[in-house]
Amino acid sequence: MAQVIACVGSARAFIHSLRETEPEIYAAFQPGGGISESVIVWQDDQTLCRCRPDRLANDHELIIDVKSTATSANPIEWIRQLLSQGSDLSAAFYRRGCEAVLGVVPKYVFLVIEVEPPYLCSLIGTDPSTLELGREKTTVALDRWQECVRRNSWPSYPPRVCFPEVPNWESSRWAQQQDAMAAMSAYGHL
Repeated sequence: MAQVIACVGSARAFIHSLRETEPEIYAAFQPGGGISESVIVWQDDQTLCRCRPDRLANDHELIIDVKSTATSANPIEWIRQLLSQGSDLSAAFYRRGCEAVLGVVPKYVFLVIEVEPPYLCSLIGTDPSTLELGREKTTVALDRWQECVRRNSWPSYPPRVCFPEVPNWESSRWAQQQDAMAAMSAYGHL
């Protein structure tokens, strides 16, 4: 409980520090500036959809998605988590819901909070390419869902051995690590 209280305190202090640099985000967290966990329900073609933004500004122009992390809130490092957790898809889906129900396509920002001291926080916006990727994934997911419902068929994983390839980013990370080791070795640090 002490850790949760410390995280909340850090997040509140961080939000307070945004008054000048990010007034729209700061305002959304002030009393009367937004609503937390409001439920948005809409019919998307033949699919009933629902989302619940962590914080939605009263003018509906901004969604703030609060994420906690046991790793780093550094925006450069956190982008991998954003993509691996499907947060690009949820950003697009939530925006889709706001457009369908409220007639507004809001900006989407992540407030990332580290769960270990010193409980650092960061704001990570969603750039157009991330939102487009999420929009494409959302469209495909809804189309697949509707097809499964129509056929009453719910496919699973293949009933055979699969051989997934190593992602490009892992190969790049490994090459960078090897280059760093070679450089340290060249200077006698290994």
